[in-house]
Amino acid sequence: MAKLRRCVCLLMALAVVASAQTRGKAQVFAPGVISGKDVFGIAFTPDGKTAFFCQTDPEIKHIQILESHLSGTTWSEPKAASFSSGTYRDIDPLVTPDGKHLILQSNRPFAGKAESRTDFDVYVMDRKGSDWSDPRPLAELN
Repeated sequence: MAKLRRCVCLLMALAVVASAQTRGKAQVFAPGVISGKDVFGIAFTPDGKTAFFCQTDPEIKHIQILESHLSGTTWSEPKAASFSSGTYRDIDPLVTPDGKHLILQSNRPFAGKAESRTDFDVYVMDRKGSDWSDPRPLAELN
């Protein structure tokens, strides 16, 4: 019995060491589809099947939020998110844990703000079926 207990303890110790060695190692995400391009700021829906992320040009003059969908083990070719036309600089998407809202920052104008801006405000959208509502500014934060 003592021998079995030592064996189980040894296996548990090895599992902890192996887990610690693999935790924290950077891995390329969706190589050639998402990673490897000028992208940053990724967020996932709660089910992990949709990714929203920012893509920019090398000069960081154009920033747009794209989305990709997981089908089996493959991520789809990214496309512009329905709410991010490329007219304004949309960045830092965040999907709430319940998946009902998407929050982002943008330099898009709203009442009292100039059309041409370099600063960013926080916007929120509500989930509507398979799409999102129009972005609305979070006045409390802007």
